[in-house]
Amino acid sequence: MQLRNELNQQDYQNIKRVYLSAFPKEERPPFSILRRSVEQKKGMFLVIEEGEQFIGFLHVVVHSDLVYLAFFAIDEACRGKGYGSQSLQLLQQRFAGKRILVAREALDADADNYAQRVRRYGFYLRNGFAEIPYSIKEGGVTYDAMSTNGDVRPEEYDDLVSNWVSPLIRKLIGFSMSAK
Repeated sequence: MQLRNELNQQDYQNIKRVYLSAFPKEERPPFSILRRSVEQKKGMFLVIEEGEQFIGFLHVVVHSDLVYLAFFAIDEACRGKGYGSQSLQLLQQRFAGKRILVAREALDADADNYAQRVRRYGFYLRNGFAEIPYSIKEGGVTYDAMSTNGDVRPEEYDDLVSNWVSPLIRKLIGFSMSAK
């Protein structure tokens, strides 16, 4: 299995298909924003593949010693086979020594998918992430923050976002990190 960042048109089609199916509408900005960030070298898509098989993708933003795992999805046909954990291991190897930040759904007991949220939380814990005392708000949705290799402060997240998206996109979507 490998992570690859040199993409072709088929890769973009696969990524977009999984992106649209894996994330609820309120959690995903227009795909064109992510693609533009890649074209401007401000964000990076990493295709997860085994041989010629598309497994899923990660969208990461790297700024200083911080890597923001903005989007991570495994193709539905490939879920439950250990690809998620292997992908995070490869990501941690690729960015060894850097902190990796992820925003995951809050553990809201009233949420329809509460059991899934608990599993996702356990997944990140098992893969080296720890809770940090901050929440992230993007597009009106509030997430719990987790990271590897140490805490991430709100001003670091703010700097990362400023380098990732334009001021207009930043204002339209609304990005913030604050203490829980």
